Amino acid sequence: MKQSEQDQWRSGTWAGAEQARRAADRRLSLWQKLEWNAAALKLAAELKRKSQLQSQTRARGYIQLIHRSKSMFIRVRPWPKPHSDLSHNL
Repeated sequence: MKQSEQDQWRSGTWAGAEQARRAADRRLSLWQKLEWNAAALKLAAELKRKSQLQSQTRARGYIQLIHRSKSMFIRVRPWPKPHSDLSHNL
């Protein structure tokens, strides 16, 4: 295959893929777009709440974020106590 034929083939497949993507965008219903926007807003609010929680709990302990199957769980753990706390057992 000559260089010009390769270029034509590449540009043709790229244009075809772009055209198919635009057609798929047009087929998306308004409801799907609204659902996606609502999900994005909900995620943004959740992240904002978690960042506020993190700043509030910094004095009390630290936050461990656990990722499982695209969900995020928060676990607040206390700071480890220094070894000097064991002196009252003596």
